Parts: sequence; C-alpha cells; structure tokens
Amino acid sequence: MPLHQETRRESLRTLYPQITMKNRKQNPQLPLVKKQDILNSMTLVNRCHYENHEIPSIITKCVTEVERRIRAEGLYKKSGSKLLVEKTLNQLATEEDTNINLDDMAIHVVTGVIKRYLITLPNPVFCFDIYDETIGYIRTKNLFERLPISEIKIPEVKTGTGISSQTLTINEIRGILMKLPQKHLKLSGFLSEHLDKIASLQNKNRMTLHNLAIVFSPCLIYDINEENCISDMNERNYVVEFVLKSYVQLFS
Repeated sequence: MPLHQETRRESLRTLYPQITMKNRKQNPQLPLVKKQDILNSMTLVNRCHYENHEIPSIITKCVTEVERRIRAEGLYKKSGSKLLVEKTLNQLATEEDTNINLDDMAIHVVTGVIKRYLITLPNPVFCFDIYDETIGYIRTKNLFERLPISEIKIPEVKTGTGISSQTLTINEIRGILMKLPQKHLKLSGFLSEHLDKIASLQNKNRMTLHNLAIVFSPCLIYDINEENCISDMNERNYVVEFVLKSYVQLFS
C-alpha cells in the first residue's frame, strides 16, 4: 500500500476510532460507522487533517479545471446535471475513483461539485460561531447605506488624513474572520482569489463579482436556523461580496 494511503488510513482511525473493529470491541457503545459515510460527512478541518492538505483536494482539483476553462459562459451560475454532480462529489469525497477525469466533464458539473461540497459541510466556511456577529455587524453599522459595495474601491483612494470608513470596516470584518479555524480562513482566501480571477474575465464568462457573490453566499454563510437564512439574505450577500472585493486586505 502506498505510504500516503496508509497515512490516511491511520488518520481516519485517529479521527473516528469507531471505524475499527478493535476499538469497537474495547468500546461496545461506539456506533458502527462505515468509512464511506465518514468521508462523505467530514468537517472541513477533519478533511484537511485526513488528507494532510491545507485545502481539500475536492476543491483544488475542481478549481484547477474551472480555471482551465475560465472563459466558459455562466460559470457557477448555470447548473449541471444534479445526478452527475452528486456522483462526482461522492467519488471525490470517498476516493472511490482516484483517476476520475474532470477534463471530459461538463464544466457546469464541475462548478456544481464545488458548490455542493461547500453547502453540505457540517459547519460552513464562515462558521456558525461567527454568523450572528457578522450579520449583526452589518446591520448595526448600517453598511448598506454607510458603505455600499459599489463605493468600495480597491486599492482605496484616500481623500483625508484620518482612517476611512472603508479601512475601518475592513479591519473590523477582518477581526471577525480571524475567529475562524485556520483551515476555514485558508479556504476563504483561496476561494476569494479564484472567484476574483473569474470576475476579471467577465467580458468572456459574463460573471461579475456581484453575480458570483449572490451565487456563493448560500454556500459560504448560513445559519442553523433556515428561517434566518431567508431574512438575512441581503446581509449574507453583502458580506460575501465585501470579502470578494477586499480579500487581499482581509487575508494578507
């Protein structure tokens, strides 16, 4: 068995002791869990630990393919076959087919895999722990009126000597994001850079940063209470677009 496969097996045993019969005999109360079920429902942190990667390979493989076909119209907005999206995600998540070829796959299936993986994480990229604080900050500071997304300029054009509203907001939102686990922070920066690349070719793929923020906000930030997700939709869209526009300052 290749070394990396043995390392992953050992990692899986450490993360989920109930997967081995030996541990279940010693601790009969541990429920029997199948390896495939575990791999399909891993948290982001556990997935990175299991793979020994900073970013899950599901994401990096798909992003590489999307950027290879970055001029395709409607990236992330158009939908691929739900059946193929689920099948491909399952193959990548469970390592059922390590030689899966994304080159021949419809690009909207590949983008669908990324979105589906993100939205099914047990804890979203912008974790549940910072949800209330993030939404509350946008409302309390009245950012829709005080700092509309359309007025954010990167790099900022300074008009005075004091700290600007934009800089202050970047610093304060950065303070909230720094409470995220390191792997969540890494993935936030990675995805932001990726989506910025796509938006830079909006004249070809028809996807602006605003469009991408609307598509990705349900995948990146949501609450356990689904009713909040609906009532907070504008705030969720705002914070995702703010992060996409300011990611260099936020994650540097």
